Formats: sequence, C-alpha cells, structure tokens
Amino acid sequence: MLTGLRLFIRCLLFASLAVLAADIRVTDQRADPDPHTNTHFAPRKFTTRKEWVEHRRDLRQQVLTSAGLWPRPARGAVPVRSFGELVRNGYVVEKLLIETLPGFHVGVNVYRPADGSKKRPGVLVAHGHWKHGRIEHTEAYSVPALCAGLAVNGYVALAYDMAGYGDTRQMPHKFGDSRQEQLWSFGPLALQLWNSMRVLDYLAARADVDDTRLAMTGASGGGTQTYLLAAVDSRIRVSIPAVMVSARFQGDDPCEMAPGLRVGTNNVELAAAMAPRPMLLLSTSRDWTSHVPTLEFPAIREIYGLFGWASRVESLHMDSEHGYNRTQRLAALEFLNRQFGLKSSLPEPNEFSEPPLEFLVGEHTAAQQQGAVDREGVFAAWQRMVSIRSQAMSSSQRRELLRELTGSRWPRQVLRIAVRGEQFLRLDADDVMIPSHWVDGAGTNPVLAVHAKGREQALGMKTVKESRERGERVLAIDLFGTRAADATDAVRHGDHLVFHYSDDANRVQDIVSAAAYLAAQGAKSVRLVCGAGTGEYCRLAAAVAPIDLHVELETPARERIFIPGLLAAGYDVPR
Repeated sequence: MLTGLRLFIRCLLFASLAVLAADIRVTDQRADPDPHTNTHFAPRKFTTRKEWVEHRRDLRQQVLTSAGLWPRPARGAVPVRSFGELVRNGYVVEKLLIETLPGFHVGVNVYRPADGSKKRPGVLVAHGHWKHGRIEHTEAYSVPALCAGLAVNGYVALAYDMAGYGDTRQMPHKFGDSRQEQLWSFGPLALQLWNSMRVLDYLAARADVDDTRLAMTGASGGGTQTYLLAAVDSRIRVSIPAVMVSARFQGDDPCEMAPGLRVGTNNVELAAAMAPRPMLLLSTSRDWTSHVPTLEFPAIREIYGLFGWASRVESLHMDSEHGYNRTQRLAALEFLNRQFGLKSSLPEPNEFSEPPLEFLVGEHTAAQQQGAVDREGVFAAWQRMVSIRSQAMSSSQRRELLRELTGSRWPRQVLRIAVRGEQFLRLDADDVMIPSHWVDGAGTNPVLAVHAKGREQALGMKTVKESRERGERVLAIDLFGTRAADATDAVRHGDHLVFHYSDDANRVQDIVSAAAYLAAQGAKSVRLVCGAGTGEYCRLAAAVAPIDLHVELETPARERIFIPGLLAAGYDVPR
C-alpha cells in the first residue's frame, strides 16, 4: 500500500472540528469509477530520496499483497526435468519443464553459449501475448532471435511460458474471476509472478550463471512481467521493459491485472521501483508508449536523480510498430554489455524464418507429466502453499496484511462537519465524506454504532439506546454504499478492483476512520456496536485498528464478505 498507510501504525496527532460548511460539496472519491486502465495519469512528484524510498517500500508490498505473495511463501530447490538440447551455431538450446507448484509445470528454453566453461550473466525473458509465446518469431517481435543473440554474445538466456501458452497448458491464460479464486488471490498475474520468481530461482542456481549478474526483459505483456518482478526482486540487477511502461495505458490482459495492484499508483511508479538499478525503456511511436521520451522517461529519470544516478535509466524510442525488433534487441544487448562489462558484439543469428516448433517440449508437454494436475489441482496447490505461509505469519504480519487488503489506514485528521444540516466525518486528504450522527455525552469509552441499513437504524439498537439514556457519547455512521450516491450506483469497469478497494473493504475503512475521530476526542478504547449485516466489517476493523475496539454484535450470525485475498491471509471468510 502507499506511504500514507504507514501512518496507520504511527498513531499521529488527530484533530477534530465541528464546523458549518454549507458550501462544501458532499462527495466520496471512492464512488468515482475512475481511475481505470485507460486513465491518463500525471506522474507524481517526489521531492526527496526518503519520500521515494518509503513509497517504493509500500509499492513492493502492494504488488506482493495483490498477488497473494506477501509475506513470501517459502521456496526451496526448483524441480526441473530436461527433454534434451539442440546444438546450433555458437549456442545450445535446452528444453525444460520447471515445476513451480506441485504438479504444475512451466515450459522453458535455456539458450547458452556453446562454450560452457565459465559463469555468465543470466537474462530472464518473458514473452508477450503473441500467438506462439516463447517461440514467436516475426520481423517485429522474436523471442528466439533475442535469446540466440544473447547466447552467442556470452549470456545465458531463459525464455519461459505464460500460463496457457506453449507447453504450459494445464491452466488457461484467463481465469481468476470467481469469488473463491479472488478470495485466495489466485489469478493469472499472481501465478505469473510466482512462476517468474521460481524460474529466476532456477536461473540463479545454474552452475553456468553468475547470480550477481541477472537481468530481465520482455515486451508488451512480457514488459509488465519484467517491471513487476524487478520491482519486488532485487536480484534483477538490470531491467529492460519494452513497449509497456505508460502513463496512458496500464494493460488490459488478466495477467497484467489483479485486485489492489494499482490502487493509488500506475505503471510509471511500478517501473520506477527498479531505481537506482539500471533500466532501459524501449518505446515506439505507434502504441501507448508514444509519449515515453517526453512524459514517462523524464518522470522516472527524476526518481533516479534522487539517488544521484539519473544516468542509470535510458530510453530508446523508435518509429515502429508494437514489438521488440532487431534494432531494439541490439540496443538491449549493448545496454546489457555496458552494465555487465561484456564486450562481445557478434551479430544476431539469422537462422529463423518461422517459429521454431522444435524448441517446444511438445509430445512431453507439461500436462502429460507424471503427477501433473488439472486446473482444480493447480488451484488446490496454490491454496496449500499460501495456507502454509499464512499459518507461519506472526500476529503483526497478519495485522499488516489485513490492513493492506482492506486498504485501512489511520487518518492523519478527521473533521466533523455540518453540511446543510447534515453531519459528516471528513477525512482530511482523501475527499471522503462519511454521513454521521453525533450524540454528545460523558465517559471515556464512547459507542461507535453501525448498521447495514444506516445510522438511524444503528441509533435504534437496544444497546445504543441504553448508552444514550446513560448519557454516554455515541457516534453512528452510514457505511459506504448505504447512501444512494455511493459507489453501488457507479458505472464499474471490468478492471475496477485493480484500481479500487471493494465496497466491503471501504466499509471496514469507514469504521476505522470513525474510530480515529473518537481517538482524537481522547478515547482509549471504543465500544463498537454492530447491527445485522455488519459483523464481519466490525471484526476486521477491530483486527486492524491501533486502539481497542470492543465488538458487540446484535446478532451472532456471520455474513458473507468480499475482500480479495482474505482467505489467502488466513482470515476465516463465511461461505
């Protein structure tokens, strides 16, 4: 999550103020259907290195949380099976299957120099959404030509399948839309990021690879995979994302999207998380990267400049179609040579006229391996992996993960205002207005009352009435979506959850924000009285708030709740 979330655990000074504000517009930015994948973002400015480093730390955790991989699951040796090798002029192509989850195998080609007498830099190559995946070969885009060119010039290049491509057919490329899959953070982006980690584990452990000189590159969807892995894995020393880093388009394939991934951020910042490690941006005038030289590249270079290393990020812009052509590949080789101290500049092999089908495992494809599992089996293996991880988490890690998933933060300031005779809680910097009803009174343990049908129903609950009769302070609020103007009526894009928290997560945040207001009034603990339909929101708010929230349920029944990632976090979600 973003830097503001860190305020949650610091419990800064709160301020509250009751004011008449007839001219204030009642809005809640969470009800806005923007942003979405085609939003034109203006890169934000960072003025100090400390500010960016804190933000980068939050970005990395946000990416991993979105993928269900924070904290990271345990990783051991990578099971791998070889299906032979092909000797070419100056290089060798290995055909492998790598087991990234029990029973799930990813198709891989390793291109290595014919002379294997010393350790070489390793380059991970992620393919984009071209028909033939890791063996696609056209004039505009060729994985085999890229990898062969790297191999003859002294690199070990590893190209691997996306799910649903090449030899990796146990899973389709598009999945993860069901409620259960999203509660388990199981989708194409999550599986792909995990696969990237595991194939990098294998590449780094090879006897012919120098694990201190690892790089990654990829175009289009492979560019997304490149900047995401580089953002969260410091082993990637050099990154070359091609035709994907854009402030105008964030990607629209399932493997580029996951709930929570881009809440409050965008691809420019995610790519900049590489700083200050060297990066080359490849862009073209004929796709969404057409403004990189004047928009995205200067913004990223400014971030590198905060470290005193503005020269470590470079840009090559071409008037060409979307792809990774020969000129771009030669530029990538030259950039890698400068970073890793290699001097070879042999020409790229010109032996491919069509996709080399012989590079596939083929008849021994992953789905036919002994012990291979089907789609349900892969999902079950994922659940076992993240469950083992969640069981090993400390209580502080669990609380932090739940905060990330719900988007809950402890606001810097909460104001109580009146607008045209109606009361609201207003969060200082977020343009969030929570309808409320304040009953003044005495006591150090005020009541916070919530009900699925709104604050009037909350005030009518038996225990709340009794508190009012005793002269205690009471705050009742409308949870997000209770008012007709809230996000339940907004036009939702298919990528809505990539850029927004779920409605249920927003309701948890409302309770936390109201608790922050009461804390500003001096409350050390709060009686959280929860009406029908709000029990799960209250339990989660109590789990993440930095003050004691004593939950009192009007009914013991548990309600269904939808916040992606909760099951992966070990939270018992009602079925």
